[in-house]
Parts: sequence; structure tokens; C-alpha cells
Amino acid sequence: MSSTPTPPFTEIKASCACTQLSLSLSLPTSDLPLPLHFCHCTTCRHVSGLLCTSLITISTKGNPLHIHGTPQAYRPSPALTRYFCPTCGTHLYQSPASLDEIHISTGALDRAAGIVARTGTHRFVGDTQDGGLWEWVRDMPAFDRSVASAAIPPDKYHTPSEAAPGPALLPCSCHCGGVQFTLARPLPGSTFPPFTIQPENVSWPSPGSSGKYVAKLCACASCRRSAGYDVAAWAYVPLAYLRQRSGAAMGFGVGTLRQYRSSEGAWRDFCGVCGANVFWHGSERRDVVDVSVGLLGAGRGARAEGWVEWLRGVSYVEDAEGREWVGRLDEGMRATREEKRVDE
Repeated sequence: MSSTPTPPFTEIKASCACTQLSLSLSLPTSDLPLPLHFCHCTTCRHVSGLLCTSLITISTKGNPLHIHGTPQAYRPSPALTRYFCPTCGTHLYQSPASLDEIHISTGALDRAAGIVARTGTHRFVGDTQDGGLWEWVRDMPAFDRSVASAAIPPDKYHTPSEAAPGPALLPCSCHCGGVQFTLARPLPGSTFPPFTIQPENVSWPSPGSSGKYVAKLCACASCRRSAGYDVAAWAYVPLAYLRQRSGAAMGFGVGTLRQYRSSEGAWRDFCGVCGANVFWHGSERRDVVDVSVGLLGAGRGARAEGWVEWLRGVSYVEDAEGREWVGRLDEGMRATREEKRVDE
């Protein structure tokens, strides 16, 4: 009697930046690649610190999940538990309470090729008020709420940048509230220390002229792995412009902040309770820190364009595991900047 041949399987692995936490499971190769989905909801932005999260969904029925290490659990609602590394802050996966499935963070995957589809859907874009990151990558279907809602028309949220000036102080916080601070608007005529943002040299605009900070999307391997998602979103802010809610000077050990040295002379700070990415700072520019844009409570839009001026394109596209969609994001961001220059 001949036996039924076993279908080929593909092992899926994901791990954190410090490698103390990882997961693995195997899926029939015929089930791959898996659709990519982006969540723009307010919770995801403040839990991650990013403009949106990037995930793949995998059924755990008949697909045993193996966890190596001890994750930190955070439950933002009774419907979902998120798991991140308590040492480096990488968001590895999340688990819905009522479904036999998990959502794996695509930035934590050891390999995305052949596992993650080159396209997907944008969900809960309505929470952003301005379209969020979808503004720059509109070649995927988008929905104000879940995929059960009506698809968003391509021209929705396509609005010019919010002009400064505005409030003098901007409240910022992670989802659990363990890390809270304010961001002061640059004073007229103020200047920042110039420095080089790799991989390309960019001119450092005077914040006094625009009343805004410089912001950048980054897909470098370190940011991707440390966050657990494909693209980080940073605003470059002098430390002196950050204050605790009490008015005291902001430091890297306040509230529920934890610190991880991601490379020589570079540190990342995240909330030890909810896992939100908060700061990046390095020894080569001690007075200027990177602040996660997803934590900014701008009120009028997730891109916070009343407070930041986005530089063209995505840094380190060549490092991206999801290089196809990140490449399209890079192109869309550059095209949108050109459109706004023409409009101006």
C-alpha cells in the first residue's frame, strides 16, 4: 500500500533584536505567500510608536507555534494580547482572544521572501484623520475600519500639509501612559545642530522658518528588527525641547522607559509595559534625539504635519525585508513631495 505523500512545508521564523525571544512554526508551502496587512488604528500607533503596524495572519489550527524565550504580554483590550521582548522591545506577535490565529510582526521575520505577499490591505485608516502612511502608498486597498467596511476612495484624505503655527506644546505618550512628555514648538530664529542622516546627505532646515521638526521614515535593519515592523517613523528633536508632563527635564530613565543598546554608541528606549518605541539616541549627536512620530498627539492627523516636515523618501530601502512594498512607499513619498512643491 502506497502512503499519501506529505506536502512540502515552509518554516517561518521571527526573532527580536537581541535574539532572546523568537518564534517558529511550519506552514504548507502551498498556503504561501500570506497577505500583508497594515493597521493604522490609534492603539497600534501608540503601542508601536510608528505610523502603522505591518502584520501577517496565520492560523494556529494544525500549525503548532513554538516560542523560545519569555515574552512580555500587554493587553490593550480584552480582545487582543500583544507580545514583545522585555529586553530590546521588539514586537513579535499578537494573539486575538476569540480566534485560533496569531498575527506575526513582519519586521521581525528572519525572511519575508516567499512568505509575505507583495501587496495587502490598509485597515482603520479612518483613525489617522489624514490617511497616515497610506498617503504615500495608495496602490493597496484601504478601509476606514476593518475590511468589512467600504473601501476608501483613492482621493480621500489627499490634503495639503497642515500649516504651522499651532499650539506651543504637543502632548506625547505611549498607549499605557507610562511614558508621557511634551514637545515644544521651535522658537522663531532657532537652529539645530547640523548632522548627516544616512544613507544620503540632506540639508538641515531651520526650524525657525517653518516652525516644524524634520521627520523621516527608516527601513534600516536595526530599526525594523527593534520595532518589529517594516518602517520606523522618527522626528529629530533637540533634547532641550522635550519635557516631562510636570515640566521637568526629560531623561532616558523616566516613567516606564527601558533602554537597549542596539549597536555601539546607539541606544533605543521603549516602554516596559506596552512596548512602545519612544526614542533613539546616539553618542555622535547627544543633543538631538529621534522621537517616534506615532506617539505625537497632534490631533489633526497621524502624520503630524503641523509639527513635522517629512523628508523625501525612505532611508535604507535596501535593508527592507519587504523591499517591494517599501520601494513603492519610497517612490510614492517622493512623488507626493514633488506634487506639494508644484502646488506651492
